[in-house]
Amino acid sequence: MNLINNGGFETGSLWPWQGMNASIHSMHLQTGYFCAELAGGMIKASIQQIVPVEPHVSYLFSMSIAKSQISGAPLMSMFFLFLDHFYQTASVGFANSMRIRNQPQSETGAWKTIVGSTTESPPNAAYALLCILKAPQQASSAVLVDDIGLYLTGGGGSSGVDYTEIRDLLTSYQASNTTIVIMTSGQQTGAAAKVTSVGATLVTLTTLAGSTMSIPYEHITNIETV
Repeated sequence: MNLINNGGFETGSLWPWQGMNASIHSMHLQTGYFCAELAGGMIKASIQQIVPVEPHVSYLFSMSIAKSQISGAPLMSMFFLFLDHFYQTASVGFANSMRIRNQPQSETGAWKTIVGSTTESPPNAAYALLCILKAPQQASSAVLVDDIGLYLTGGGGSSGVDYTEIRDLLTSYQASNTTIVIMTSGQQTGAAAKVTSVGATLVTLTTLAGSTMSIPYEHITNIETV
């Protein structure tokens, strides 16, 4: 179950997200009819949401991102903070930044899907704050964000991990014959490829040159459509 409310923005509004220089966008979408747009240029823009969490468990985070224009893409940062009952930071569960060159352009149908696992929540965890932040940058594009998810994976870090959402995403790419590039631990695993098999624990890809590779879900950090 997705713990994020309105993660696909299909209500046509940001609520219950708190937004700064953010709005709803309805063109060049990843899925559905709406996504969030973080304003470009020399202003800071963000969306954030607080959700209840459990202690001693880990979570899987996923989101899709793309530029809305041909302009340069700004630095994007994603933070996931575990909070106690008083909404004070208990620990950092996840933090990631995306460099300028790593954002595709939505007008071409290309999106990047980011996947990450949090650390195990501390014993005093009661809530979590998810913040998606666009840094100010001169003449930079607005950034589109869609299909944000947060899923319970289990306790003790890696036990009980559920990769249903990743499997569903890859299955949709297989059905649509979409060409993708998968990143593992920040490194590209190979050339652009198409999904040939979605298994219980790994995905099998065939590159455009005809070679085959298999990647365990636990190693996937980014999935980018080409």
